[in-house]
Amino acid sequence: MIDTAVPNSDWYSSDAVSASQRFSAACTARSIAVEAAVHPLPDPHGRPLSTDIAWFGPANASRLLVVVSGMHGLECLPGSAIQVGWIESGAPDHLPADTAVLMVHQINPWGCAYQRRFNENNVDLNRNFLDFSEPLPSNTKYPTVHDALKPGGGMGDFGEQAGPFLGGLVAEHGIEDTIDLLMAGQHQFPDGFAYGGQDASWSRALLERVATIDKVLRRRVCYLEIHSGLGPYGYGQLISLQFGAVLARTRHWFGQWVFNPRADRKPGEAGHREVPGHSADGFMRLFPDAEVTPVTLEMGTYSPPETLALLMREHCLHQAADAAPAGELEMVRSQLQEMHCPADPEWRAANWTRGMQVIRQALAGLNDD
Repeated sequence: MIDTAVPNSDWYSSDAVSASQRFSAACTARSIAVEAAVHPLPDPHGRPLSTDIAWFGPANASRLLVVVSGMHGLECLPGSAIQVGWIESGAPDHLPADTAVLMVHQINPWGCAYQRRFNENNVDLNRNFLDFSEPLPSNTKYPTVHDALKPGGGMGDFGEQAGPFLGGLVAEHGIEDTIDLLMAGQHQFPDGFAYGGQDASWSRALLERVATIDKVLRRRVCYLEIHSGLGPYGYGQLISLQFGAVLARTRHWFGQWVFNPRADRKPGEAGHREVPGHSADGFMRLFPDAEVTPVTLEMGTYSPPETLALLMREHCLHQAADAAPAGELEMVRSQLQEMHCPADPEWRAANWTRGMQVIRQALAGLNDD
């Protein structure tokens, strides 16, 4: 049966502050308390930023769905729209018994405000969920290009040659090795691309705190993280990084087409990916005594090579700071925002509809005994 649920309102916001206001207003209208965890830094206009946390359902529920938006700041607004739309559509009034939903709205508010994938310390949060008491993963490929990503390096004075530079990497290494080189994460260079950090970020610490309140009461937990920018335009791909019973359960809940870049591809095959420090793995460790099912929703937008080249250009301009040509960084960031949250109303309808579908599936799965 075709799902005909489409948004009857525009739940999309234009920036981090208006997204927070919209989320809080939706909760307040339904007498739901919101914790606004104020970020240490303001937005570009000096306004305070926050991650917004709201709980729906009984506090002692044994079944919990955690929905997170904005792990990558650029990707916050589509996830925010899904969260706001879920609340305003009245869905919280129909939760199954003994089931709660924790909404964590824009976990990386600084990244959302500045239209950056990364956080205030240049950290890719999905490379930050590691045990920092253990030796950190070593990306031996990234150091070969680190200097080329700086102003005046291989990408030009201010990243204007990012496209040809990326094309050269693909020609030399192939697309799979190039993606690993740039996106697998690295911990050697704080000013580098896809930096995973040396300790737990503000956002990670906050998520772990709010998700584990009264965690001894939880018996079944589903973690849903919303992203955009990867995959075919307007298509919502579900991704699992787990193996064995967890992967089997994920596919039972959400469909056999859930993709697993670790389990479905062998090393060296197209699509195989290791993602050290991903939040899905980190979340698994938070509930050692519960059944945990983490899944990521990726809403496809534009061509990944085009998006990656622009991310590299933004990275170069960000490093240049005031030396960059006036207005160029803002222009690139505006283009990146479109690449991660298209203004196309049909894309936005597809994003919201798919988000609502996945939340329904998660709630059904939590109650599938």
